[in-house]
Amino acid sequence: MEFCRYADDYIIFTDSVEEAYGCLIYLCEKLTENEGLAIQKSKTQIMTSSEFLSLSEFGTSKDTSEENTQADNFLKLRLFYDPYSPTADTDYDDLKEELERFDIVGMLGKEISKSRINQALTRRLINSVKYLSNYQRKAAIFSLFGQRDDTKSNLDVLYPVFPSVMLLIRSIISDLDDESRDLIFDDLRALIIEESYITKVPINLMYAVRILAHDKSEEADFALIKAYKGQANPVILSEIILAMAQHDSDYWISDKIKSYSSLSRWEKRALLISSYILGDEGQHWRDKIKGELPDIDTLLIQWFSQRFNKNNGWGVLL
Repeated sequence: MEFCRYADDYIIFTDSVEEAYGCLIYLCEKLTENEGLAIQKSKTQIMTSSEFLSLSEFGTSKDTSEENTQADNFLKLRLFYDPYSPTADTDYDDLKEELERFDIVGMLGKEISKSRINQALTRRLINSVKYLSNYQRKAAIFSLFGQRDDTKSNLDVLYPVFPSVMLLIRSIISDLDDESRDLIFDDLRALIIEESYITKVPINLMYAVRILAHDKSEEADFALIKAYKGQANPVILSEIILAMAQHDSDYWISDKIKSYSSLSRWEKRALLISSYILGDEGQHWRDKIKGELPDIDTLLIQWFSQRFNKNNGWGVLL
């Protein structure tokens, strides 16, 4: 790795995109830990050598192609829908009609095919997928999670907007067919198991965990347990505990409560909730420790107990 500096601007040169993201993650962590600072997102970019060499501060040309005009028009759309509005049905139909003017899936595919996406446009395209027909939505999912080449998936180029992809999936996961869900789950499990630079970013890992909570496969358990063992962030650890409970992984939850006293408060609260999948064993354990619980945790148990019984089983809390 080599770098050059001009005032407070740095340019870092690496041999691969993975190394570039690794450097970026390291810098973010060190700046936060040592200086309490954060990298300015709008000025931070990862680009290929050809893109870097093509940049010029004296460039004045403007892209007036049909493709760019379509992108500009799409960005002007107001993608807002209020389901509680008195005119919700009409508003929804109007929004879908507006979106039909654009080839959402095609535009998304073109962005993904680039080495560096237009982040604003790609986020807007991703957010619009939820309003597409089932057929178009499935095509979009296969674009987002498809294989870029033998070594990379499309998620690699979508790294800057990974949270937007995860928020989309979370909003439509229950409506997707098995083929689409399996594709998503396969990719997310691979990111965690292979320790991808994508899920080394804490917020990205948290989003991935929340999606994998819907994946009841043994492979998902393996990925989540691996993430738990290699993670220090207590909030993410608590999310993994809740995800394992969503899987009804009683063997793992039962083992985890044995180390309850040494866990963080976030993990403890997640275990209090997760213990409900253990039936009588969970009840006995909660009765045993209830005297040492802070008031807020006692209230948490009371609240979830009512919800658990009302739903006649485990409720989604992620």
